[in-house]
This record gives sequence, C-alpha cells and structure tokens, in this order.
Amino acid sequence: MYISIFLAKVLGLYLVITTLSLLVNRATTKSILTDVVKSPGLLYLSGTIALILGILLISVHNIWVADWRVLITLIAWLSFIKGLFITVFSPSVTKHSKKLLAHPYFLPVSYVVSFLIGAYLCYWGFELNPLTGLVE
Repeated sequence: MYISIFLAKVLGLYLVITTLSLLVNRATTKSILTDVVKSPGLLYLSGTIALILGILLISVHNIWVADWRVLITLIAWLSFIKGLFITVFSPSVTKHSKKLLAHPYFLPVSYVVSFLIGAYLCYWGFELNPLTGLVE
C-alpha cells in the first residue's frame, strides 16, 4: 500500500502541475508539441523516457485490483505502450500526432482528463495514512 500512496502523490502532483503549466503557457504549448513531433530526435527521446518510466512503474506497481490503485497500473502500462510505439513506429506516430494536434478539442480535453486524474491521485495519495491505508 505504501508504494501505491507514494506513486499517487508523485504522479498526481506531476499531472496537476504539468497540466496547470500547459494551461498557463497555452500560447507556446501547441508550438512546443508541434516541434517535438517534427523532430525525430526529440520524439525518440520522449519515447525512450516514456518507455523507461513505464518499465519502472510496471516493475514496482503492477497491481490489478478494483480500486484507485489500478489507475497507477494503467498509467504505467500506457506509458510503456506509448514509449514502445514511439520508439518502434516513429513515422506513423508522427503522422497520427499531427492529426491529433490539428483537432481543436484534443488539447483542451487532454488537459481536463490529465488534471482530473492528477487531482484524484493526489486525493488518495495525501488523504491515506501510509501505515494503515485508511483515510485520515
């Protein structure tokens, strides 16, 4: 339970902070993402980081239960799959990413989803007692 609470804090804060950062810097966010998609080196690097993060998270938290902890496991597997696809299938990922960035609702919807997941993980991470697993 302790690793789940720790990861909920880390991933939750990461998602909330990065989402807020992207919202504050909306003017440059889309151009940054477009630059990453256009640059094979940056795209490969981001894929490698996602792959490593996914492997690390799966290694320490591959918990398939019917509660909030499965969200961390899903994030781990999605990070692994994303990294795998980016590093192995870069050209098709580039093509697909350009289409997504062109869609007017993609970024706003992804911000909302990311923020809500982050807030949910923060709730569980900071409200649970790491020793008992109970809400304090």
